[in-house]
Amino acid sequence: MGNAPVRQVRIKPSDEAITALCTILDETQLVCQVLVKGTTYFRLKRILQRISQHGPPNILTRSLLVANLYFNDLILGQWSATDFVHDAMHDAGVPSSLTSTPYGMSFVDRVVKPAYDSLRLLCLNRGRQKECIDAIILKDWGLLQQEAKAIDYHYNEEALEQQQTSNSSVSRKMSARFHATNWIIAETLSLMEGSISLGVEAKLFQAEIDAAFWYRDFLISTQLNVMTAWRNIKEEKAKMVKALEEEQRRLVKKKKGKKANNGTKQIVSNMPSAMECEDNVEYVYTSVKRTLCRGIFRFIMVLKQAKFLDSDVEYQFTSKETIINKRFESFQCVDQPALLTYDDFVQGSDFSRVDPDDLISAAAECFDTTKGLIDQLNKSLELIQSECAPFDKSEVMMLKKVCVGNSIFLHKVRTFLKYPNVKVNVEYDFVHKQFCIIKVVEVTRP
Repeated sequence: MGNAPVRQVRIKPSDEAITALCTILDETQLVCQVLVKGTTYFRLKRILQRISQHGPPNILTRSLLVANLYFNDLILGQWSATDFVHDAMHDAGVPSSLTSTPYGMSFVDRVVKPAYDSLRLLCLNRGRQKECIDAIILKDWGLLQQEAKAIDYHYNEEALEQQQTSNSSVSRKMSARFHATNWIIAETLSLMEGSISLGVEAKLFQAEIDAAFWYRDFLISTQLNVMTAWRNIKEEKAKMVKALEEEQRRLVKKKKGKKANNGTKQIVSNMPSAMECEDNVEYVYTSVKRTLCRGIFRFIMVLKQAKFLDSDVEYQFTSKETIINKRFESFQCVDQPALLTYDDFVQGSDFSRVDPDDLISAAAECFDTTKGLIDQLNKSLELIQSECAPFDKSEVMMLKKVCVGNSIFLHKVRTFLKYPNVKVNVEYDFVHKQFCIIKVVEVTRP
């Protein structure tokens, strides 16, 4: 306290003081939720994401989160960091036969520090998170990608040797997968998308806002591909377990000749667990962000194609190419996904051969799809605890507002295109921190 600046002490009235104390109490209860609910890596990450995005910007809460995130050499003072990461990789489909090998255990130990840094990142102020991602954390995960490739190579070689000795079709199928690499890539994609979304939130993107949504669409689509691969692996494991259970049940029937409570056991075994429900919610939420980014990007391309927005803004001392390449410069330390450049953006945003009406329909379809996903998201939220979701219901309502607003203004643009000399004013209204309604207002009509 000796270095703290001298501040004037303000004595609040009793009613204001009680209100302030109640607010502080509610904020500190968030820390209790983390300690009680954060039982796995992915659940803890979702809770911290929710607090970071929608929680109070109170330094007391952030300090308590950092202090309790790792103490007594344990995550939240309860779990070994190595076991915490090991279980997270196993939940994502990385087989225990890989993490139990000497090189696998060494790799898990190597992942612990970057994984902890990724969790601690969410306890920082929103303004500091992007700088930390770009300058420090992405580099660590980039190095882990190279190590993960070596780990998967050795594991696949061992699986191939087992296949040659046992002629097992399962070994043949498993040997082609890159478990550790996919897990590292998924974490890297989350950080890369977070870096861009934080930039959008901080209004760093101006005339190049279209490049931000274009790049986010690419990153989230890749992230969904990895998540789909995880879901397929889990489904295969569930089918194998179910087949074994049915085989055991068949043997028991033959021995005992009884069928008591068999139907009840079947119903219980088919019910999804809490973690599975949370994973499904996150998958749908990620799909919502992907289709929304794609719809907004296509909307901007509609406006540029109709000359309602300038395609190339002229700069005196720089260019759009330099700006875009600089915005994503920090991603060059990552091998996968490869860094996208301005040339990739130009190629990906070239809709010169697409009919304007078809492009409007494609953008509108994205917003319609997003509204359907949001309805699905609301139903899925009823199956999980609200504290374990990376978002709250207010954010879902804002996302739906973005969809409805953009759909309305897209319809207006379709009307404006009937008048060749109409002049409009375009404005980006960020009703959500990371997603905007593109308002197109008519100025003059001939």
